[in-house]
Amino acid sequence: MMERKNIIHVYFPSREEERLSAINSLSRDGVKMLLCHGISNHKNAFVCDCRKKDCKSTGKHPIQEFFPNGEHSATLEEAYIKKALKKYPNANLAVVVDGFFVIDVDGPEGMKFVKGLSLPPTFRVKTGRGCHYYFKGKLPDNLKKLEQIDLKTKGYVMFAGSRHKSGVYYRRAV
Repeated sequence: MMERKNIIHVYFPSREEERLSAINSLSRDGVKMLLCHGISNHKNAFVCDCRKKDCKSTGKHPIQEFFPNGEHSATLEEAYIKKALKKYPNANLAVVVDGFFVIDVDGPEGMKFVKGLSLPPTFRVKTGRGCHYYFKGKLPDNLKKLEQIDLKTKGYVMFAGSRHKSGVYYRRAV
């Protein structure tokens, strides 16, 4: 008789599945989105798909063809985002920070500080260097920018399914 082993199967969605799921959820929740140039591995180096040698915002600047005014061209329209993704399948997904704020933690000292704040559970995205913590409402007065921590109250941030210039993918934290 064969002995049964307990096996845990964990499914990790592909980058495309993660982006499409995010697009559906974000649109439904009223969060505006835009696409930025993606990151590709070119000759063992990660480079921006804009192909500018001196790109200063690797993988973080909007695709002008679809979002000529950057975050001001962002949309809730899933069909428009999917159309842009069809032409630029390696694009990074960004969300406009409006009606919520993001604590952007980069590095171990920032993570240590944030864990000491005893923040309530919230949606998180693991980034190339740390984690984004998403909170509804306005930024509390007692939070301030510190080393390895940025507080995003406007503009846009990269979202799950995007690729960091280090080659690491942004993923929903569980």
